[in-house]
Amino acid sequence: MAKGGRRRRFEAQRDKHRRARAAAEPATPPRDEADILAELRQLCWTPGFAHVVAQVIVRDNFVFYQEEMKPEDMAHLFGFKRLIRTEVATLIGYMIQGGIEAFDLLPDDPSALLAKVEALLEELHRRLSWPMFGAGKENFVAAHELVETLREPIFYGGESAFNFQYRDFAVEKFQADNPWLEANCGFTIEDAAAIVDACLALTEEQVTARWKMADRDDPSTWSLLPGFIVSKADLVARSSVAEEKAGAVIAAFSTPLGDNAEFVALNDYNRAVSAPLIALGEDRYAVLQHYAPVEALYEAPMYWMFKDKAYRATAATHRGDFTEAFTHQRLIDVFGAANVHRGLNLDRAKGDRIGEIDILVEFGGRLLLVQAKSKRLTIEARRGNERILRSDFKRAVQDAYDQAQICAEALFDPSTSITRADGMAVTLQHPPQKIYPICLVSDHYPSLVFQTDRFLEKRDIDRVAQPIVTDIFALDAISELLDRPLRFLGYCELRDRFVDRLIYSHELVLLACHVRQNLWISDDFCGMMLDDSITGTIEIAMLARRRGIAGEKTPKGPLTAFAGTAFDGMLKRIEERPEPPLIDLALYMLEASGTSIKAYNEGVGLITAQTLADLRLHDFSFAMGGEGLTVHSSYEPPQQVRDRLEAHLEARKYACKADRWFGLFVDPADGLPLVGFSLAFPWKYDPLRAELARDLPLANARSRLPKTLEGFQPSKAQRKIGRNDPCFCGSGRKYKKCCRM
Repeated sequence: MAKGGRRRRFEAQRDKHRRARAAAEPATPPRDEADILAELRQLCWTPGFAHVVAQVIVRDNFVFYQEEMKPEDMAHLFGFKRLIRTEVATLIGYMIQGGIEAFDLLPDDPSALLAKVEALLEELHRRLSWPMFGAGKENFVAAHELVETLREPIFYGGESAFNFQYRDFAVEKFQADNPWLEANCGFTIEDAAAIVDACLALTEEQVTARWKMADRDDPSTWSLLPGFIVSKADLVARSSVAEEKAGAVIAAFSTPLGDNAEFVALNDYNRAVSAPLIALGEDRYAVLQHYAPVEALYEAPMYWMFKDKAYRATAATHRGDFTEAFTHQRLIDVFGAANVHRGLNLDRAKGDRIGEIDILVEFGGRLLLVQAKSKRLTIEARRGNERILRSDFKRAVQDAYDQAQICAEALFDPSTSITRADGMAVTLQHPPQKIYPICLVSDHYPSLVFQTDRFLEKRDIDRVAQPIVTDIFALDAISELLDRPLRFLGYCELRDRFVDRLIYSHELVLLACHVRQNLWISDDFCGMMLDDSITGTIEIAMLARRRGIAGEKTPKGPLTAFAGTAFDGMLKRIEERPEPPLIDLALYMLEASGTSIKAYNEGVGLITAQTLADLRLHDFSFAMGGEGLTVHSSYEPPQQVRDRLEAHLEARKYACKADRWFGLFVDPADGLPLVGFSLAFPWKYDPLRAELARDLPLANARSRLPKTLEGFQPSKAQRKIGRNDPCFCGSGRKYKKCCRM
């Protein structure tokens, strides 16, 4: 079925699913948002409410495990009843307004109080979802176009960054601003990071110790709140930051009880997010949410500098430089410095400037074209202001996309001049075969996927993939786990082919699906909805790599299944010599199922063993998805084998009525490729090729193939070739003196 047809089927089924959900909603609309929040705020002012918050945070955010962290240990983090970070931040923001009484003794019935809070939050969720699902199935499609419906995904959207990414990237992001920070705040970004580290380490240790001692059969008799409280002296001792500087950091990131009065509506400024250390007096502080301090470390300094009009432009320049430099280095880690270019200018022959590219990756004719923006979603946009929402999206995504499309078109024009900022010319190693645009933002951008689906104005350009619109946190995870060029390109290729048939909340969900089973969808399915819960394996892998926790550094799946096999060796050899036909072959094979890859490994093992035994040429072929591959093993010179292999490919391609067929000549000693190429042109009847194809030997005529290959062998032969007949490969010799040997 054509791509457009599959898309229409998918959208029809998706809308049917949404209409069913809409029809199931209660007929009575929820109360006004302001009324729900007013009642919620009163509950948050209940004396001792901080004990309830502490219980929720441990229940919904802490992961307790033994020996090695596993995905099942994190399952509760993805439950439907879990309170997400924005909900907890709302509770803390209101609680701060109530003053010191929030930290009194335990309430009389904390479980009942929590049940009331959760009921109100559920009602609030229904209220925010009502514009989309509450108007009934007749108005569902029309409501989907209303900007107001984005408030729900903005507030409830998943986190795009891991907390350790916020912490580590903050130091890189603000290092250039250290002179301003020292002069205006009294500390460097490294000092602030050390204090945040101390906050998280101390509270984690204290909460874990109390958790082990608590009687969990009776939650009303114990509290984990004391585990979240630290002193200034503890932070100074743990961080080794000088007391004066430590005090300045703490002051910058703390909020006194009774403050935060400006936080009323959901999208009002909430000091619990930007200054998450709650000052309790006597140099004691409550650090309730582990995510909040690292997020504040990454985001708050920019707001401080923005208030300094004289420094505002410098700060913006530094932020843009950080985004480009970070992206440049992460892509170098994957593709190598020689293949990654930063800051390119594209000009016409007459010297007219076409556009600028932030980062360009070239690998075997495949290009990654990255346009990065240091823009974020403003508070006014989060409130649902359509004009501001669209304006923010244009500056953060649409402009980057438009620039990428203009530059992509120019790169296909051989007359386009490519130069670096210093004027040095850059010449592409191969004519572009396909370009993958990446539109990158440097901050967490809530509901980025939903807004891209809603607002992005796209245009189709031949050989230009659908854009990857994401943030630097997702790019970091992709480049960490797909740390080889072909693995990275394989993800981009599959994403381009199938993303229109997937429903997902953020890029890490797609990555998690890919590392588990390949991001591939059968034509039998017109769409698939991916749940956030599958990202647990990625989080464990990133924690194991970046923080040294006990857990799998690489999720089990395509990345681990065939390590060290002939298939893996083929990919590595192609990465060493990235020629366009070989890149096409590698991407074709990366789409294969485990059965197909196993067949390839067994086939290579078999024919190389046969060649080692009798010193003759041996081969096998298999077809997959309307395309195919033929592999030869021989001790003959590569050029001589290439001619024979090309003739064999033509015959196989024609016999299977395929539009593309790959050929590979492997070294019998190790099974690694020596020569590879492809034939790609539409199939049409040709009497000469038909004669060649008719002379192909039957499957298994020359090699005892393993059973896993039997189902992949294309068998189109109509008669058996004679010993004295001309060889089907086109060498001009008799079959008995050529491929039969």
